[in-house]
Amino acid sequence: MKTDQPPAIAPLPIPGYPKIPDAVLGNGLRVLTVEDSALPKVSLCLAWPTGRSSDSTGNLALTSLAVELLEEGTETRDSRQISDLMDQLAIHYGTQVRMEQSQLTLTVLARYLEPALELLADLVLNPAFPEEELEKARSRWKSHLLSQRSQPVFLARERSHSALYRSHPYSRVSFPVSHVEAADRDALRGVHRRLLAPRGALLAFSGAVQPDRASRLAERHLGIWTGEAPQQDRAPLPPAPESRRVLLVHRPHSVQARIVVASRGLPRGHRDGTPLFLANQVLGGSASSRLFLNLREDKGYTYGAYSTMKWYRSDGVVLIGADVRSDVAAESLQESLKELKRLRREPPGSRELNRCRAELTGRYIRVLETSDSVADLEVSRRLDGLPEDHYRNYVQRLQRVTPETIRETARTYLDPGRTVITVVADRSQVEEDLAHLGPVSVYDTDGNRLE
Repeated sequence: MKTDQPPAIAPLPIPGYPKIPDAVLGNGLRVLTVEDSALPKVSLCLAWPTGRSSDSTGNLALTSLAVELLEEGTETRDSRQISDLMDQLAIHYGTQVRMEQSQLTLTVLARYLEPALELLADLVLNPAFPEEELEKARSRWKSHLLSQRSQPVFLARERSHSALYRSHPYSRVSFPVSHVEAADRDALRGVHRRLLAPRGALLAFSGAVQPDRASRLAERHLGIWTGEAPQQDRAPLPPAPESRRVLLVHRPHSVQARIVVASRGLPRGHRDGTPLFLANQVLGGSASSRLFLNLREDKGYTYGAYSTMKWYRSDGVVLIGADVRSDVAAESLQESLKELKRLRREPPGSRELNRCRAELTGRYIRVLETSDSVADLEVSRRLDGLPEDHYRNYVQRLQRVTPETIRETARTYLDPGRTVITVVADRSQVEEDLAHLGPVSVYDTDGNRLE
């Protein structure tokens, strides 16, 4: 029998969030273990609760440089010896510096776990920050920072965060080349001493290793690590925008426009976080969302339009973003604002809400498929100070959100009149049309205000 109705969404089997054993070493380092013997490999994640926002205003490049240079030489090994050992042990090593946390990650076959952990401990405890490797890092970062300034997505994010947070550390999506040039070995050593400490840090083992062995190995190789947890100096947040702002980043000869509509959101763990997360999913969280169906399917302005959320410990951001033809940039923004207004007026129907719940539930289930991703989730939960049952009750919290809750949440936190609109485009093609949205402030790609 034919029907015009789409098929019903089948219920998803929800795996339980695992209980993750942990132990605290005498120096304060907390060791987590997500055991999974399916494959003969182990991943390590050493994480601590400081990142880009912890750098002093004098030099915003130091944490990123210090973390990157840990693998470039210790007191007993030079960069070549470290690289050769990683090759011999088939180690996959990586680093990441986020807004409020930093990580070293390492994956190795289970039989090489101890020598791999010994190497990781050497990188953390005994970095040399050799001058020749620092100079190479300066060169890499200069190229990277110059490349960033050619990317509309970066330029829009930089201008949006700067407008939302002004001089607050959350405005730091990057740093200037001059800070890279000014970084020296003494400054990097200072950051290493100040920010990398066992108290407040986490070491997560995931894979083919048992908790008792993980704790013993951690004690053997990192038990001598000393230092107190760094001070978490949270700067006061500036007030949210009281009215709409329109910012234009002039990118000469750009053939299209990057548009962003930014709103202040909520911090991690806020009681309204789950309703806002679902509201964002309705608005633009997938290719079935209202923004996507409007701007791409109906209007044909873009290949895709989405909204995303960024969570910080003290605040958050909701970002609507799309790449559109320059001649429809203003119309695309009008439609984006219209969808914000619609969400405040028209809550999702039951089918729309069920679909959004299923999308977020499915995304959560995929995270639980591997021990590595579970460990990363647990590390972030603990560093951000979220309650123990935060993920264990995640699906139930999604189910409790009603259409009316979503509408009220949108009315409270998603005000089209208090947004920061950023457009990256050739000003000659868009400036006149943008003026209909409000007074336009124009910047060059280096962040300088233009007349």
